[in-house]
Amino acid sequence: MSATIEEYQLGETPWLVVTGDRFSAFRMLGERQAHRIRALAKDSNAIRKLQTRASAPRTAELLAEVRKQSESIYPEPWSELVAMAQGADVPLNSLVLLNLRGDLGAEERLGCTDLAFRDRDALFLAHNEDGAAEFQPYCVMLTLRLDGEPAVTTWWYPGFLPSNTVTFNQYGLVWGIDNVRVAAPTGAPGRHFVARALQSSRSVSEVVERLRDEPSAGGFAYTVGQFGYPHAIQIETAAGHYAYRSTQHSGESLLWHTNHLLLLPSHLDTATENSLTRARTASTWTIPDSGPVDWCLQQLAVAPMPEGVRRDAAGDDLLVTLATFVVDLSAADVLVAARGHEATRIAAFDLINGRPGSQRPQSYEASSALNGRQ
Repeated sequence: MSATIEEYQLGETPWLVVTGDRFSAFRMLGERQAHRIRALAKDSNAIRKLQTRASAPRTAELLAEVRKQSESIYPEPWSELVAMAQGADVPLNSLVLLNLRGDLGAEERLGCTDLAFRDRDALFLAHNEDGAAEFQPYCVMLTLRLDGEPAVTTWWYPGFLPSNTVTFNQYGLVWGIDNVRVAAPTGAPGRHFVARALQSSRSVSEVVERLRDEPSAGGFAYTVGQFGYPHAIQIETAAGHYAYRSTQHSGESLLWHTNHLLLLPSHLDTATENSLTRARTASTWTIPDSGPVDWCLQQLAVAPMPEGVRRDAAGDDLLVTLATFVVDLSAADVLVAARGHEATRIAAFDLINGRPGSQRPQSYEASSALNGRQ
């Protein structure tokens, strides 16, 4: 059993392409990215806060149950976490805490924004990846080509299962994920484990069915599309509950989501004012007359809150928009605008399979706005 890692750049963002058997691949990934993993799992504010939370008796009891369920129901993703911890020489408990942080109650103030809409004959999906500013230097694009598994590419926080941001898989599925702050998590597997296993799905209908049948302790909202499929789907999962809508059945041609529940009962989550502000902005969006990609970039990557939904760690908001993805699901084309860098366009299946050759810079009017705050 063996693995290899190739290193490329997607624009100016590091891009790792990992090939081989699951355990060897994640162990090597842990070794190669040990400095980044240690920065997040040993030295970050996030891990220190989580360790304090986990010491409370009620949280410790919930953590033990969610950990048990994650390991027993999703042994393959669990083995990936074990291998990564071994390779990076960090305590497994630290990586478990990072990956279960959204399954332990509503204290985490995590974010993201997603939207999907049809423009004439084309379908678009866009995702803002918002995270702690301290994570910015460590994020990479990651392509996994594991033996017997479909190729998958994600935006990756080292130390995390590659599942909680934006996903592209070999079957042409694409989804962005928004954190949902569940008020009372249930004793089920962690949401990162559910989302990682979901990446083997072959169709939109399979994604819908699996999220219906595979509950998670915490909550995620998924905005899902597939290259060549005519509709986008939004799915909310929260503490064993589930709901979905689509551009086909909802009567809405534009779907958006921030970090609170829109479809499930509101008592299941705890909405932050930041999420509500972005929701008010998103609720004013209408399908653009022309230039849908530039319009997405303007709303998500360029215009700060409340004019748009870009986050800049301003006021009491500790998060920043780390990257924006705009996906043309009809043309199988992806634009990636990482914070502080020029946008890059790439053919979707080259991104999915770890082939950097088709990428090209993409200029847009206000690209300098991304460079204003790091």
